[in-house]
Amino acid sequence: MNIQKKKDKYQKEFDLIKGIKNKNMNEIIAITILIIYFMNKEHSDLISELIMIIKKAKQFILKETKDSYDNIIKEIGLD
Repeated sequence: MNIQKKKDKYQKEFDLIKGIKNKNMNEIIAITILIIYFMNKEHSDLISELIMIIKKAKQFILKETKDSYDNIIKEIGLD
Protein backbone atom coordinates (compact mmCIF):
# COMPACT_ATOMS: atom_id res chain seq x y z
CA MET A 1 0.00 0.00 0.00
CA ASN A 2 1.48 3.34 -1.04
CA ILE A 3 0.70 5.77 1.80
CA GLN A 4 1.03 8.90 -0.35
CA LYS A 5 -1.42 7.56 -2.95
CA LYS A 6 -3.97 6.75 -0.23
CA LYS A 7 -3.40 10.13 1.39
CA ASP A 8 -4.01 11.81 -1.98
CA LYS A 9 -7.14 9.74 -2.65
CA TYR A 10 -8.48 10.51 0.81
CA GLN A 11 -7.22 14.10 1.07
CA LYS A 12 -10.61 15.45 2.20
CA GLU A 13 -10.83 12.89 4.99
CA PHE A 14 -7.18 13.52 5.93
CA ASP A 15 -7.82 17.26 6.17
CA LEU A 16 -10.86 16.65 8.38
CA ILE A 17 -8.81 14.44 10.68
CA LYS A 18 -5.91 16.93 10.82
CA GLY A 19 -8.38 19.72 11.59
CA ILE A 20 -9.51 18.15 14.86
CA LYS A 21 -8.52 20.34 17.78
CA ASN A 22 -7.61 19.32 21.35
CA LYS A 23 -6.55 15.77 20.49
CA ASN A 24 -2.79 16.12 19.96
CA MET A 25 -3.41 15.27 16.29
CA ASN A 26 -0.23 15.03 14.26
CA GLU A 27 0.42 13.62 10.80
CA ILE A 28 1.34 10.12 12.05
CA ILE A 29 -1.89 9.81 14.04
CA ALA A 30 -3.94 11.22 11.15
CA ILE A 31 -2.41 8.75 8.70
CA THR A 32 -3.00 5.87 11.15
CA ILE A 33 -6.67 6.84 11.37
CA LEU A 34 -6.84 7.18 7.59
CA ILE A 35 -5.32 3.71 7.08
CA ILE A 36 -7.86 2.08 9.41
CA TYR A 37 -10.63 3.99 7.65
CA PHE A 38 -9.29 2.83 4.26
CA MET A 39 -9.07 -0.81 5.39
CA ASN A 40 -12.63 -0.72 6.72
CA LYS A 41 -13.97 0.99 3.62
CA GLU A 42 -12.11 -0.75 0.80
CA HIS A 43 -11.00 -4.06 2.30
CA SER A 44 -13.70 -5.02 4.76
CA ASP A 45 -13.39 -8.60 3.51
CA LEU A 46 -9.88 -8.73 5.02
CA ILE A 47 -10.73 -7.28 8.43
CA SER A 48 -10.52 -10.64 10.19
CA GLU A 49 -6.99 -11.07 8.83
CA LEU A 50 -5.98 -7.54 9.78
CA ILE A 51 -7.62 -7.43 13.21
CA MET A 52 -4.37 -7.48 15.23
CA ILE A 53 -2.92 -4.60 13.21
CA ILE A 54 -6.15 -2.63 13.57
CA LYS A 55 -6.27 -3.26 17.34
CA LYS A 56 -2.68 -2.05 17.76
CA ALA A 57 -3.37 1.02 15.64
CA LYS A 58 -6.50 1.83 17.65
CA GLN A 59 -4.53 1.47 20.89
CA PHE A 60 -1.91 3.87 19.53
CA ILE A 61 -4.60 6.39 18.56
CA LEU A 62 -6.22 6.15 22.00
CA LYS A 63 -2.87 6.56 23.77
CA GLU A 64 -1.87 9.59 21.71
CA THR A 65 -5.20 11.41 21.43
CA LYS A 66 -7.00 10.25 24.59
CA ASP A 67 -9.95 9.40 22.34
CA SER A 68 -10.97 6.30 20.39
CA TYR A 69 -10.77 5.81 16.65
CA ASP A 70 -14.55 5.33 16.55
CA ASN A 71 -15.22 8.62 18.37
CA ILE A 72 -12.85 10.51 16.08
CA ILE A 73 -14.48 9.08 12.95
CA LYS A 74 -17.92 10.03 14.32
CA GLU A 75 -16.70 13.51 15.25
CA ILE A 76 -15.71 14.26 11.65
CA GLY A 77 -18.80 12.59 10.20
CA LEU A 78 -17.23 9.60 8.46
CA ASP A 79 -19.08 6.86 10.32
